[in-house]
Amino acid sequence: TYAQLDRAADALAARLAPRIDRPDRTVALLLPPDPLLYAAQIAVLRAGAAWVGIDPAFPDTHLRRILDDADPAAVAGDRAAAPPLA
Repeated sequence: TYAQLDRAADALAARLAPRIDRPDRTVALLLPPDPLLYAAQIAVLRAGAAWVGIDPAFPDTHLRRILDDADPAAVAGDRAAAPPLA
């Protein structure tokens, strides 16, 4: 429901906001396309950052290149779907 989406976005935004130290920061969303991704996108915007969507199915070298280039303040992902990252 929209209420569930709103609660999930608020909860994640509260966890992300302390990591957003300046307005030009990004948060990498390492999530497959599903309802959790949409809640995460709303949360990042509420926390005051921009999101960089990354498909966890990408090869590890591609993921690392994107993360190095984006230099995100945080990475949000589904532990079950996301590959392990250092």
